[in-house]
Amino acid sequence: MRTFSMIRQLTFLTLILLMTGCSDNDSIEIENFIGNWTVSQVLYDGEVKTEWMGTHLTIEQNKIDGGLYSMTDTKYDSIWSSQGTWSRTADQFRLVLDDTLTVDFSSDGQRLNIIKRLPWTAQSTCDSGAGVCLPIVTGMWDFKFEREN
Repeated sequence: MRTFSMIRQLTFLTLILLMTGCSDNDSIEIENFIGNWTVSQVLYDGEVKTEWMGTHLTIEQNKIDGGLYSMTDTKYDSIWSSQGTWSRTADQFRLVLDDTLTVDFSSDGQRLNIIKRLPWTAQSTCDSGAGVCLPIVTGMWDFKFEREN
């Protein structure tokens, strides 16, 4: 009986060591778009938007199929949030940003292209007291990035 008890204890301890020694990140295959990027060109419905030039994007992976992004110097939070999440879809050329927006992307490791199709909401955000009226941004935004070294 004593031998059986020792075997159970050793089995239990082995399982604990195996479970605590492994993390979800141990089996992550890092995506080639993970890293630091700089905007090289932005097209809005085919028109070049120069104000985005030089904007930085950082993409981190903390799960097998997702992670975080940050664009702290974003020009317009309604087009690209300063921080959020990304996740993979079944389509190898699509990601979901912030659990809501599906985007097309391609990357060769040195260049990254993300196309956002922002939906029409049929309204603007206005503050009549301040005299400010910002349109809800819709249309196709094509972001081209170069990897930072």
